[in-house]
Amino acid sequence: MMSPPPLPDTLFAALPPAVQAYIRSLETIAAQVAILQTRVAELEARLGQNSSNSSKPPSSDGPQVKPAPPQTPSGKKRGGQPGHTKHTQVILPPDEIIDHKPTHCRHCATPLAGEDPDPTVDPNVS
Repeated sequence: MMSPPPLPDTLFAALPPAVQAYIRSLETIAAQVAILQTRVAELEARLGQNSSNSSKPPSSDGPQVKPAPPQTPSGKKRGGQPGHTKHTQVILPPDEIIDHKPTHCRHCATPLAGEDPDPTVDPNVS
């Protein structure tokens, strides 16, 4: 909204005091309207935000927001692609050896006796 050009001081001084007060009140109201218009524009911009155009989580979207369409398959198989270098975790040598001998099998509960010359290392046990 364009504001009218200010009145020259000589013309403003020639006006009656009641008209001068009225013009000042209109100028104050016009300034308040400009502030409120800026605030409304900011709020309307925030109102249009959802998880696809801001940092809001998808759970904050209302029921009116449609979910994103499913992605089209790329044609590649899942997992490592041919030519991709393999990444494996290296098992380091132990700092100390603590001999643990189970008394029975943890799967079938069969009692165990004797020595295993080549025990397996379970990577899931730390």
